[in-house]
Amino acid sequence: MKPCGGPRQVPVHFIVLRMRSAFAEAQRWASLNRPALFWIGRILGLAALAYFLFVLWTHRAVFRSIEWSPQVGGLLILCLAAYLLTMAVNASCWYLMMRSMGSRRPPSPFFVIYGLSQFGKYVPGNVAHHIGRIALSRFYSLRIPNVIVSMGIEMAWMISVAAVLGVTAVAEFAAIAPTTLVMPGYIELVVLAVVAMAGPLGLLRLTKWILSRRSGSARDSLAWPHWGVLFTVFVLYAANFLVLGWVIDLLGHFVFGSRPVSPLFVAGGYAVAWVAGFIIPGAPAGAGVRDALLVIFLSQPFGIGTATGVALLLRLISLCGDFFAFAAAWVGHRLLPSATS
Repeated sequence: MKPCGGPRQVPVHFIVLRMRSAFAEAQRWASLNRPALFWIGRILGLAALAYFLFVLWTHRAVFRSIEWSPQVGGLLILCLAAYLLTMAVNASCWYLMMRSMGSRRPPSPFFVIYGLSQFGKYVPGNVAHHIGRIALSRFYSLRIPNVIVSMGIEMAWMISVAAVLGVTAVAEFAAIAPTTLVMPGYIELVVLAVVAMAGPLGLLRLTKWILSRRSGSARDSLAWPHWGVLFTVFVLYAANFLVLGWVIDLLGHFVFGSRPVSPLFVAGGYAVAWVAGFIIPGAPAGAGVRDALLVIFLSQPFGIGTATGVALLLRLISLCGDFFAFAAAWVGHRLLPSATS
């Protein structure tokens, strides 16, 4: 008989059942816990999706201008690889935070959990990937309070980075379009970056303190990443947005023939669209909301036809990337010798 604490191979169907349960819980939370907010988000998402589809149909001729060639195919593969790289960086950031909070697990379970759970963002409600990550973390014997703290830091950090890049993009926008707005200078942007980093940290520290005051067990189980790790993941999240801005610029320039644009400007526009798709409930993976805002933002440097084509290609690349990440995580789970420590 196998010892009680010995390693074991977790059946794949058990993972599937756990994920299905988590996604069902996410849908129930989204539709019942805050029904008004959920339906408002769904209406906004559908309106944005309808706008994006309308613009896509109106400017469908832009796709006839694409000269398909092995070079274009290679470029699309490169963009897909860059998107997968950003997912790997996100999973690495989560691992770094959890390790700094006392986890002794190797990196592989974190990549598996992240890859499997991210596909849940396509479930209506836009929260299934968060609930799925918590459920899978429990299954892999990770300390759940620390998982929740690390996910809170991750969300706060990404929104903060997006805010800084968004303001920077507005400043870049003033250089290519006439405007009467007073644009921030570099000193103001540095101050904004500091505030964006300090604000979420203060809220999370306050939350941790409140939980620690209410429960002795919470005081024992909650941890906090080292400041060096927090700064590192902040920089890595910013780098991810810049990589995606570079991808958008490559698609616009080499696929649709537009002039090159500053990756910082494009990254800021994408960051704003990403935050909107992230915070509006009911839009699976920000569908419609993110695409419509990206078209609006990119129409100035690219033209609305090229902006629409780039937004559609980026959506297809992200969909394929999420599928490949899910498949790789599935295989990784099969190869893991143990799911418990």
